[in-house]
Amino acid sequence: MRAGLLREFLTFEKETRVISESGAVKETWIKFCTVRAWKKKLLTNEEMNAKESFLSASLTFQIRYNPQITDELRILYNGLRYKITGVDKQIQDNTIILNCTKING
Repeated sequence: MRAGLLREFLTFEKETRVISESGAVKETWIKFCTVRAWKKKLLTNEEMNAKESFLSASLTFQIRYNPQITDELRILYNGLRYKITGVDKQIQDNTIILNCTKING
């Protein structure tokens, strides 16, 4: 993979459990790592759900291989959060293709 294609920055977040002073357990997302990526595709679909129209955005990124990147993480990109829906390892060039959908809310 050519380094000149890696123009975007992705911040990966990992869900962790935090115990407060009162003993309550709270799920929170913390920064896991930041990598450079190549944005390959942007797809937008209009879906009908419960008689409401929703616009969903899907992105595809390509990054250098990192064995710690899994679909349990989420991505922060340009101020928006994305759920990783697919992780495809590309053996021929030692990269990962990430399929992501925007998280509403």
